[in-house]
Amino acid sequence: MLPEWVVSDIANEGVPVEIHVEPIQPEGYLVRLKGDLDLRTAGKLQQALDDLMSAVSVPIIVNLTEVPFMDSTGIAAFLRTRQANHHSGSRLIVVTPSRDLHRVLQITGVSDMLTLVGTEGEALAAL
Repeated sequence: MLPEWVVSDIANEGVPVEIHVEPIQPEGYLVRLKGDLDLRTAGKLQQALDDLMSAVSVPIIVNLTEVPFMDSTGIAAFLRTRQANHHSGSRLIVVTPSRDLHRVLQITGVSDMLTLVGTEGEALAAL
């Protein structure tokens, strides 16, 4: 399996943006994002997801618990990953405890294409 890694950057407001990737058992990856998922950071998330999918075909959980804001570039990253996962047979599960983020994914129709859950525990149980 790939080692745990972290990507950090500075957002426009000077707030650190972090992406933590760690293996989960029996197989799969958990990606935790902390900070805004926007034009500046969505590419970093996309790269992390692309790297995981190119290495292995396993479920990926993306936890958005610490994401206060997501724009259309964040949504696009999930749609690209979902399309690639669909072809490889992997699952993409997104943890969205925030009502605001969950609502954005519902309004845009993305909730019909992804598995959305409210907690990381629910995501792990869904594997």
